[in-house]
Amino acid sequence: MALEFYAGTLTRYYSDVDSPEEAAKVSDIVTHWRDTVIGAVKSAAPEAAAWEENADKEYLAVELDKLHLGALLSVAASAAYGRKPRETVYPDWDCEAEAAVQSAHADPNMPWSLMKGASWWLPVQTPVMLKGEVPTGEVVTIASCGALMMELLRINELVWRADEAEVLRWAATEGKMEAGAKRFSTDSLAKYAYSMLWQLAKFSLQMNVPIVMDEV
Repeated sequence: MALEFYAGTLTRYYSDVDSPEEAAKVSDIVTHWRDTVIGAVKSAAPEAAAWEENADKEYLAVELDKLHLGALLSVAASAAYGRKPRETVYPDWDCEAEAAVQSAHADPNMPWSLMKGASWWLPVQTPVMLKGEVPTGEVVTIASCGALMMELLRINELVWRADEAEVLRWAATEGKMEAGAKRFSTDSLAKYAYSMLWQLAKFSLQMNVPIVMDEV
């Protein structure tokens, strides 16, 4: 199973961009949702403001295997609790079985959105996290990209202490999953996922667009 991370306008995400009529209808729906969710976080994040919604704005889409994200969660949770992460994972491995990940999920003092099941991130600098409906009516955990950026910085500080140039190189050098392989490096998968999420968080804050994670 793969995960798609999309940073861009919701009008583009939900509509056929070749149909201006459909895009206009979708834009009305997501604009109403945008204004509602911005109002909900305004007291905690006074700088929160409506982002531009249209079907033309630049976007960034990244696909990750669940093993990539799972490896990152495992490495991050292990570091947070001072535990040694596993060296390798196998194709059917589930990070949710890892004791450190379970601890992070249950820990009320663990503020990381990645550990709390967030699947939407708003283009807001102040760290916020809440449960709420998305435009489809589904209730999910929504956080801010500022929160995501802060937790990524903390994970890097705990685990790798890499500069941004090295983090960006990981997108090309790490995370390889050869067909038929029975074991993969946990650290390599985690580095690849980290690089992708770092780029998404930066893009979101620079372009003022939300991030959506979905299964594909």
